[in-house]
Amino acid sequence: MKTMTLGLGLLLALSSAGCQKVDRELYESAERMVERDKYDEAANKLRFLVSEYPDSRWTAKAYFKMGEINYYYYKKPEIALDSFVHAAQLDKTGAVGMEAQRRIADIYLNNLHNPELAILQYQKILKDFGGKAARDEYGFLIGQAYFGKRDYKQAIIEFRGLIDKFPQSPIRLDAIYYTALCHYIGGEPEKAALIFTDLLRKYHHSKYDYDAQLGLGMSYEEMEQPGKALEVYQRMLAQFPSQELVSKKIAAVTAKIEHKNKE
Repeated sequence: MKTMTLGLGLLLALSSAGCQKVDRELYESAERMVERDKYDEAANKLRFLVSEYPDSRWTAKAYFKMGEINYYYYKKPEIALDSFVHAAQLDKTGAVGMEAQRRIADIYLNNLHNPELAILQYQKILKDFGGKAARDEYGFLIGQAYFGKRDYKQAIIEFRGLIDKFPQSPIRLDAIYYTALCHYIGGEPEKAALIFTDLLRKYHHSKYDYDAQLGLGMSYEEMEQPGKALEVYQRMLAQFPSQELVSKKIAAVTAKIEHKNKE
């Protein structure tokens, strides 16, 4: 474990600023260390702050910053989780607490592979912070967590709720795409094809242009309509000539059509 020794010079300098300013000086000094990529020194100061000033208004921020250092720079999500939990407990209704809870959920989902706890955490944010939390964003995160645990029916419910309640949300396109994907993976290619088609019509040349067309072609394949799938893949080849997968799809579907014609 890293030592919490700060050095006599720094302690004297902080003391001279007055006892009530020491905690703030420690935190701001740690932030400057982070900006200079001196993470060990920053973590050292933050640990000293939370140890010596547990009741300071800067302590929640210090725990949060410690969590960020461990999560993003040291790549230690379990240790980061503990820091974020402390930050959330100290700032139950503020911005730091909300962001800490968000990081907790992200760690459960992406690092500890526990989507159930991530979902509970996202739902807790919506409950605890009300209008402060972006309901469309967290609704999408909940949908993605259900997608990650392969509960495609519930994921569709979450994505549909976002689509219906937030027609102007920038995340609406993402929810539509994932709804189609859930139907496809969940064994409902007919529904997937309808949604992919509607997405391509309403959001022409979006970031999902390639993926939605590929999903549409694959949905037609699952529906035993190789002719329609071939049409989609041929259009894709003209639009994405460097994508090797498209050429392979065309070859496979063409062979399937030829085999069917010989029967």
